[in-house]
Amino acid sequence: MTTESNLYLSNSPQLHWRDYLETSDSFQGFQWTYFADLSPGPLKQRAGLFLSVVDWDQLRFYTSGKKYGVDCVLLPNIGLGYNHMVRVLEFVDGTRWIARLRMPSLNGSTSDGASITAEFTTISFVVSVTDIPTPFIHAMEPKVHSLVKASFMLMDRLEGNVGMDLGMEVPSDRKASFFNEMAHIHDVIQGLAESFSIANNGPFPLCHGDFGHNNIVVNDQYQAIGVIDWETAFAAPWEVFAEFPLTLSMTPAKMDAPWNYDEHGNPKDEELLHQVLDQGLYVEAVRKAEAAAGIWDEQLISRSLQDSRRQHLITAMRLFNSGKPGWYGKLVDVFWEGEKAK
Repeated sequence: MTTESNLYLSNSPQLHWRDYLETSDSFQGFQWTYFADLSPGPLKQRAGLFLSVVDWDQLRFYTSGKKYGVDCVLLPNIGLGYNHMVRVLEFVDGTRWIARLRMPSLNGSTSDGASITAEFTTISFVVSVTDIPTPFIHAMEPKVHSLVKASFMLMDRLEGNVGMDLGMEVPSDRKASFFNEMAHIHDVIQGLAESFSIANNGPFPLCHGDFGHNNIVVNDQYQAIGVIDWETAFAAPWEVFAEFPLTLSMTPAKMDAPWNYDEHGNPKDEELLHQVLDQGLYVEAVRKAEAAAGIWDEQLISRSLQDSRRQHLITAMRLFNSGKPGWYGKLVDVFWEGEKAK
């Protein structure tokens, strides 16, 4: 199935697409170590089985056909996310494409094609109305291809790595600029709220579904060059949208182990302390993005990020399992106590 998507190049000075294009020759290579570093267990077992089941020669033939018969080879790099395996295909003319293949779920069920179709539709929409860059999609097979033995997308290669491949760490000297870029993307997505319905009283912005460092491709200078993995994107109430990127979110104190906090509710763990500081930096970055965009109305991401009770509630919606024992249930009690106190 051939598609028509584009890599959208922004003129925004906050995002360094042009700088990236001019310096891409300096790319030091993919840091795809997640697959090799996986500990024995269900994730590693699934990835190993998938690697053996896919007919990689058929994928190579299929890819060649999408570039008018230009021959290509499969490079040894293996990228891995929770649901996808990524391989690099290099054509004889030096061009490289990415094959992003969807693995079966851990229970063994295969995709019905809805997630890949939804991702392509979302990417096409985002590219058409924003300056958020996504890879050009050359072809997709939403359902398991009979010869390749997998469903997949073929897209342009972005010369960078995502947070999962970089230990989820942002170098301290790059943190401010990276947060500025991530905040700009967050703010741009906010502007899509009015694009979905003429009866929009929400607003109901587009939620990426897994927005954070883990799905932002950065080059060797830690400049954001692409946002990937839109398959779980959805329109949601403002409170769901206006939360911290997942890589900056924290388990609410009332849901966390009590020994991680002192008697005043302040985190004792050094990692938690750094997370709090990073959240503060991100709020400031969002404020700057909102000011640059001239957004001064009541619906401010920065304001919502500073509402700790609402941030805790939306985090709990992702973490809470009905009837789960322990400290989880305390959060709802705290939230309603705050409502009664108003």
